[in-house]
Amino acid sequence: MHFIDRTLRELELVCLNVEDFTQTDFRELFKIVSGALDQDDEDPSEYVRARIPDENAGEFLIEADQNPIRIGACSPPPPSWKVP
Repeated sequence: MHFIDRTLRELELVCLNVEDFTQTDFRELFKIVSGALDQDDEDPSEYVRARIPDENAGEFLIEADQNPIRIGACSPPPPSWKVP
């Protein structure tokens, strides 16, 4: 989500927020995922799993298990300091 926000700011757009979602389920999921990323006490995936409503858990968690996102997967590679 930080990568998305950074990209939006680079394009001089506002960051992603809960009002960007029209469906209540998506709004709630956004709040949970945002909360997971804004805290340091728990692993973000465990934070989400503990707080996701039962009616959304099945589909969302199956998708998360099938497509895990690794920290840094969206980050650009570090610069190369080698002199050509």
